[in-house]
Amino acid sequence: MASPLADLVSYAHKHNEANGEENRDGSDDNDSTNCGVEGPTSDPKIVALRQQLRRNLLSSLLLAQGVPLILAGDEVGNSQNGNNNTYCQDNPIGWIDWSGLGRKGEDMTELVAQLTSLRRAFPQLRRRRWVEGRRPDGSFDVLWLTPQATEMTEAGLEFSGRAVSLVRTGSGPGGAVARFS
Repeated sequence: MASPLADLVSYAHKHNEANGEENRDGSDDNDSTNCGVEGPTSDPKIVALRQQLRRNLLSSLLLAQGVPLILAGDEVGNSQNGNNNTYCQDNPIGWIDWSGLGRKGEDMTELVAQLTSLRRAFPQLRRRRWVEGRRPDGSFDVLWLTPQATEMTEAGLEFSGRAVSLVRTGSGPGGAVARFS
């Protein structure tokens, strides 16, 4: 089973105790973070960080190559309380909680709508083939830029900045260009 997005930024460890298998079921490799507090918290800094991480992950997913798959409820902060294996939970643990809909900070449906609008507006974001990078004729599918907006070389991939930019072109040479930072 997949963990909800809210759990990926709220739990560093699985919490499958309710499954009746002494927390032995489900994967121990969650690839998640709790941002300093395991589970729910009222600490405004941690809450803000978790919300930012959710926005970042939704943006990365919806602007990435391929078909984005969002787990139902991820856009409104649905949680399984850290349970990453809800196969036996026919109760609120395994049900989708839509109560975050309309709640400031939890409801990210507007962000998802904006990101899906970008996908519709720019065909570069929904390609059906791998990008080539720079082509022999000098045109490109994708061009990575340094923070100084110069073309990034292989050596430049090891910079320690907090931002990266790329330029994606349309389907062929001379196609429309989209810039993302």
